[in-house]
Amino acid sequence: MKLRTKLILVFSSLLVLHTALNTAFVLLFYSERLRRTEEEILTGTWETVKGSLEALKRDMLNALALLNSHLETPSPTLPRLASLICATTPADRVVLLDQGGRILVDHYSYRIREPFALPSLSLSSFRFPRALYLLAPVHGRPSLLLVAGSPYHTPAGSGHALLFTLVDEDRLLAWNPSRDTRVALSTPDHILASQTPRFTPPLDAAFREIRIGNHPFLAYTRLLSGEVPEGLYLITLRSALPGKIDLRTIGLTILALFLLTLLISAALAAGSTTHFLSPLQRLLAWLPHAQEHPLPPLSSRDEIGLIAHQASHIVKTLLEEERIIREQYREIARLTSYNRQIVSSLRAGIVVARPDGTIEFCNTYFADMLGTSPPHILGRLATPLISASFHLPTPVEDLDLSRPTTLERVRLASSERVFTLKIQPFESADRKGGEPKALLVFEEVTELEALWKTLLISERISALGALSAGLAHEINNPLGAISSHLAYLLSVEDDPERRESLLWIEKEITRIGNLVKTILSHARGRTEGPCDVDRTLRDTIGLLSPQARQKRIALSYTSTGPLPSALISEAELKQVALNILKNAMESIGEGGSIQVEARSVDDGLVIAFHDTGPGFPEPSEAHLFDPLFTTKAEGTGLGMTITHHIIQRAGGRIAVRNRTPSGATVEVRLRAAGSTHR
Repeated sequence: MKLRTKLILVFSSLLVLHTALNTAFVLLFYSERLRRTEEEILTGTWETVKGSLEALKRDMLNALALLNSHLETPSPTLPRLASLICATTPADRVVLLDQGGRILVDHYSYRIREPFALPSLSLSSFRFPRALYLLAPVHGRPSLLLVAGSPYHTPAGSGHALLFTLVDEDRLLAWNPSRDTRVALSTPDHILASQTPRFTPPLDAAFREIRIGNHPFLAYTRLLSGEVPEGLYLITLRSALPGKIDLRTIGLTILALFLLTLLISAALAAGSTTHFLSPLQRLLAWLPHAQEHPLPPLSSRDEIGLIAHQASHIVKTLLEEERIIREQYREIARLTSYNRQIVSSLRAGIVVARPDGTIEFCNTYFADMLGTSPPHILGRLATPLISASFHLPTPVEDLDLSRPTTLERVRLASSERVFTLKIQPFESADRKGGEPKALLVFEEVTELEALWKTLLISERISALGALSAGLAHEINNPLGAISSHLAYLLSVEDDPERRESLLWIEKEITRIGNLVKTILSHARGRTEGPCDVDRTLRDTIGLLSPQARQKRIALSYTSTGPLPSALISEAELKQVALNILKNAMESIGEGGSIQVEARSVDDGLVIAFHDTGPGFPEPSEAHLFDPLFTTKAEGTGLGMTITHHIIQRAGGRIAVRNRTPSGATVEVRLRAAGSTHR
């Protein structure tokens, strides 16, 4: 919003506020004055009607005294006397009772259109002249009666005289002939007499606005007498419509004046602000073209003109500084983009940590290593994150980000990937004086370590193969001589027991010969195929089933779909399966389960051996395929080495991993017959 508009709004708002306050004050004053006038009128009417009721009481007592004076004369005529009292006093009904309460005379005036039942009264209440209010049904609805009574004495006897006056709408009209106000007599439940249509009596407040039909009235209610059960209330009413019309008329008049004042104030504010702010407006019009045209001369010499001149000088200085900053920003943006490209293209995880250990930067490669995104890593503590995501060769408590450190063989917890962690502290120029930070680089060496491991095992197996070939050749020579002499002894020996011993020796010599042939076969690198994997695995499991049942080990085999033939000989696959299953059974001991699963994959098949044993100890997991390495007291350390050599020679792969919470898995991947990939 422009300054000119703001000033116009401020000036106009002040004038509008002043007018609005005056208007509100006038309306409040008038409405309060009108309310007080209405209340005074209603209160005066209430007092007038109350005075009329009190006067009616006095008139009734006077009429009772007149009746008693006539009754004391010799030989009074009672009916005639009652008629005279009804005609000359406000009494509407005269009742004379004897001492036993029997009616002697009961006379009605012309105002009583039809007789009404005499209400039950306690004559003891009228032991002396008294007037009181009484409720009785008259003309079919509850009505208010004013009763005056006293004892009387005549020469013929004594009794009680009762005078009844009906307080109805006619009497209310006589007491309040004004058309501006209305009067009603009421109990909490019924309207007894009213100058208006029937309504619900407002007894909860002295002054209250009510509606009778669709017409608003202001009602004033006060208790008139407690002689009636639950109380007798006198209500005065006055129409609230004229006051509302007057308030509305005044409000519309003031609104018109308010709008006129608003227009005049807006015009005055617009003219004055335009004159005062013309130098600033010229300055604002010049700013978009400040680089192209100089500022036109300003004629104003006041404070606003001085501000405009100073602003012109400041703008020119800022434009020059902006040009320099833009050039520097473009250079910074280019260098930032260049550095980001370098960091993003690195095949290594990059992490930058603050002095308190929180991560302030990581590249996408590091987030991908943990299976998440950079926003979920930023702000977390580096040490707990590394401890939870990696297996470190040293305790995490020894990890110090404030000094250069290199950790080898850092394994990712969620996979078999291996990294080298390098920590390099540096000082950042983010703050004055620099802030120490730490750069963590995770360089992946999984393939390199696997290559070195394979090369080392190959060298050891080659050396073992050469040694095995030499030993097999040296064993074959005496074994041949022993076999020749054994054949001669079998041909000349007739004793059954000796022949049985010789046959046992021949069987063991044959087993030694087969073992030597196997060793020579491994040493020479021979392999055959293809092999029916499903049949071979079933035969091998059937061969070990008795031993498994004896140890209470559940041995099972499942295959997913048809399996292709593998590029490995049946004997070698059987030997691989026997080595792995025997190791698993020895690891489990008594009780447990071994599950063998075979499934087809792209260009080959996978055989997985799952057991419920204790798993592989972490320090020995990296040396499982090393020759002569064993964790068993009586092991030779050649079973897994030969297994690894057979699988590798067949162009396959073998991997081991521990299962959670216990157990281990050995996974063998073989090439399918006809495959060209290794």
